[in-house]
Amino acid sequence: MRIYVASKFENQIMVKEMMISLENRGHTITQDWTCGEGSKPSDEITKDEWSGYAALDVVGVQMADLLIVIPRYGCKGTWVEMGIAIAHGIPILVLTRDGERFGCIFERLAGVKHSKIQWWEKAVASFA
Repeated sequence: MRIYVASKFENQIMVKEMMISLENRGHTITQDWTCGEGSKPSDEITKDEWSGYAALDVVGVQMADLLIVIPRYGCKGTWVEMGIAIAHGIPILVLTRDGERFGCIFERLAGVKHSKIQWWEKAVASFA
């Protein structure tokens, strides 16, 4: 399955570990955003570079068979990625620590599943 994992950049280490685990299980990660944006301080990234990163992320979501969302407060880009997935009919799995909601009305849509993050492997398998 082709998967895009969306979260706040500060979660990049956890997300990268999840991506590696997913790849080891035979899945394809459609865009690894955990390395490019962090290669230099954000104030040194040019407008064109930011635009390029955003374009890669949009294509990554559009190519996915599943969007995994790991929300954190202040993760604006994650909600945009979720909107792209909704617009393209891509199933969404929201992973949280204890089932908390983040005030995004769209996480309550019928096509959005929720699971506790510690059970993510079983939750992903339910989409296969």
